[in-house]
Amino acid sequence: MTIGINIGHGDPFSPGLPPDPGAVSATGVQEHAYNTRLLHRLEPLLSVPWRRIQAPYTQLPALANAAGVDVLISLHCNSSSNPTANGTEVLHARGSVAGRALAMLLARSISASMRTRLRHDPETGSVPVEPTGRGGLLLFKTEMPTVIVEPFFISNPAELKHFTDNQGDYAQALATVLNTLQL
Repeated sequence: MTIGINIGHGDPFSPGLPPDPGAVSATGVQEHAYNTRLLHRLEPLLSVPWRRIQAPYTQLPALANAAGVDVLISLHCNSSSNPTANGTEVLHARGSVAGRALAMLLARSISASMRTRLRHDPETGSVPVEPTGRGGLLLFKTEMPTVIVEPFFISNPAELKHFTDNQGDYAQALATVLNTLQL
């Protein structure tokens, strides 16, 4: 099985991609930059074939479909105008059995490792998304099970500090699922 990993939002260091930092914390931490550092920690922990899939959002599904990956994980950080919003959730396409299974595995692993609460569904942490909902283009236009990982709120100073101080544990929680994944 080959895993596709996308860092949410545009990569400002790649030609042709818009400089989209994603959500930005009150202290200036950018979602894209946080997840770029996370991928550097995750890479040596992966024992399965994987490739990075990066493109502007509207082109991402087609690139992922052509990349020969079996699942796609898009790494993000949640954000809210409420600075106390918290918790872990993983989005999947409504009706995708494999997507839901992958979302549950990842959400539970992150929540257990990082001691966060599961949002939306307190048993699974999975969030079914409609085609026109948040992330719908990516979740419904890809041909493989695809999830959007929202492990914490970058807008919550306590969660940001916890996930920054323990980024290695978060990377290990992802690797534990990805290295043993069978859908």
